[in-house]
Amino acid sequence: MKYELECWKCDKWHEAESLFGLRFARMRVTTKLGTIELPDLQPIFSARASGRMNWGELLDNNFGKCTRCQRIKRHKNLWYAEPGAAWCRRCT
Repeated sequence: MKYELECWKCDKWHEAESLFGLRFARMRVTTKLGTIELPDLQPIFSARASGRMNWGELLDNNFGKCTRCQRIKRHKNLWYAEPGAAWCRRCT
């Protein structure tokens, strides 16, 4: 596997040794099957480190659970018909 970081100075990809750079830059991982680009997660890590947000709060803000099948879905993919109840597309 080959790890690369996107440089904020020159906008080129530089080789890295591990996924540690994911904390401060966009990364690209190249495997035999293809290339995967990982987003810049620095805002999430900095908010968590400063105590403004924890992982549970992050999940609550972005994800919800279907009341019928109990699958975790993004809020935009759930239908909230009444308070305390949410349904995914599969269960509606």
